[in-house]
Amino acid sequence: YEKFLEIAIDTGDGILEVEGEKNDLLDIIQEANMDGVRHLKASDPLSRYIWCFIIIVFVFLALIQIYYQIMLFYSGPVATNIEAQYPSAIAFPTVALCNNNQFRYDSIFFNINPAPKWLSYITGARILQRRARPSNGTLKSLAGKPRNVFEEIIERTWDMDAVRFLRNAAHWKSRMILGCTWPNGTSCRLSDFKPVWTLTGLCWAINTDPMNPLEVVGSGKF
Repeated sequence: YEKFLEIAIDTGDGILEVEGEKNDLLDIIQEANMDGVRHLKASDPLSRYIWCFIIIVFVFLALIQIYYQIMLFYSGPVATNIEAQYPSAIAFPTVALCNNNQFRYDSIFFNINPAPKWLSYITGARILQRRARPSNGTLKSLAGKPRNVFEEIIERTWDMDAVRFLRNAAHWKSRMILGCTWPNGTSCRLSDFKPVWTLTGLCWAINTDPMNPLEVVGSGKF
């Protein structure tokens, strides 16, 4: 199945014939390390036909893949045509200020014990001076004397719901937030902070309106 090339050379003294092996297309492809090409020279015809079919199918599939990759490249050339757009203003994030101590503390005196104690608002004079609702003493915790200060609080806050009670006991906005400056240098208003209930109690958040967020044009410290 091999092919040979005959070359005649005139040396002056006579003609010299040289016979060498001829390199055809299959030899060139085989030298390029293309798998399966060597089987095209097999002595079995069935083996040659099978390998010829396999090579033609996979070459055809490779051409299809190359075509689709070229079309994909030209349809969206993101790697060669990038246009960066920077907004003129961005929405300022919502910032919530919380205190790990959920209740504020005051130094007060009690008639129960004349010694000063650091207690929270819920046991402060503002609550203890409220008028209690008349009671017939049917509740077991309120029936006996003497009562502790927390039982008096329950008795004197009979008209308060939980939200009002906890909000009155939490930190005041005016005392908790001492100052605030926007990135553009202007001062925040105290009314910009809205109450937000979280797992840590009552927090004060700024920029809480998602439909009308405050926008900034640069960075700065809050």
